[in-house]
Amino acid sequence: MVRLQRASPDGVLSLNRSESPLEVLKYAFRIDVKMLSDSELDKILAEKEKRLISEHAQHAVHGHVAELTEANFDKLVNGDKVTFVDFWAVWCGPCRTMEPVVERLAAKFGGSVNFGKLNVDEHSAVATKYEVQSIPTFMMFKNGAPVDAVIGTMPEAALEQRIRKAAAH
Repeated sequence: MVRLQRASPDGVLSLNRSESPLEVLKYAFRIDVKMLSDSELDKILAEKEKRLISEHAQHAVHGHVAELTEANFDKLVNGDKVTFVDFWAVWCGPCRTMEPVVERLAAKFGGSVNFGKLNVDEHSAVATKYEVQSIPTFMMFKNGAPVDAVIGTMPEAALEQRIRKAAAH
C-alpha cells in the first residue's frame, strides 16, 4: 500500500482518507487535471475496439488468410484444395517477420490455395495433434492430411516453391 503525503512547508506530501491521489497531485503541482469518468473511458474504449475490429476485418479480407480455431480447422483443411497453415503466436518474433510473406503468398495464389493461421497459444489442441513444437511452422494439407511442413523463417521464393509443389500433387 502506498501512502501519499501533502506538500507542507517541510516538503512532505500527505493524503487524507477523504482526498484522492489526483486531488493531492493537483494541489502539489498546481495543475488542472481533467479526470475521465467511467462513461468517457467506456466511449473511448468502444471507439478503439470498433477501429481495431474494422482494421482486422479489412486486413483479413485483403490478406486472404483465415483465422483458424479448433472449431473451423478441420473444415478448412479437409477440402479439395491445398491448405497452407501458419502455426504462430503473438509473442513470436520470427512469426511476425513471416506474417507479411504469408499475406503476399495468399494474395499471389488467390483462391487456388487456402491460407489460414492458427494461434498455438489459443488453440494448443490442434498444434499438439499435428506435433507442432516450434514456431513458426508452416504446414500444407491436402484432403485433411499434412503433405509438407517447414519450420522457421525462410525466403518467400522458397516457401512459394514448397506451396506449388504441394499443390501439384
